[in-house]
Amino acid sequence: MAFDEDIEVLSLQNDNSKEHVLMEKGNKISDMSPLMEMKNSVANLKIEIQEMEVRIGVLEHTLLKNQLNQGLMTIAKSGSDVTA
Repeated sequence: MAFDEDIEVLSLQNDNSKEHVLMEKGNKISDMSPLMEMKNSVANLKIEIQEMEVRIGVLEHTLLKNQLNQGLMTIAKSGSDVTA
């Protein structure tokens, strides 16, 4: 009889342990906070990328403008040398 009672107690403990593990897994699966953190991070990265693209565009424009001005100055200098 004691053997049967021990088996029953162990069986109940095993069932309780299984339920506990399954509940923990269910809680981890239904926990949306890591997913929300990733979504927020991706959204922040998209904003940063847009800001960087604007900065790159401004720098390209400034660089091209300076190159054009230097080219015009070179042409103007060479033109004044030719007429002199």
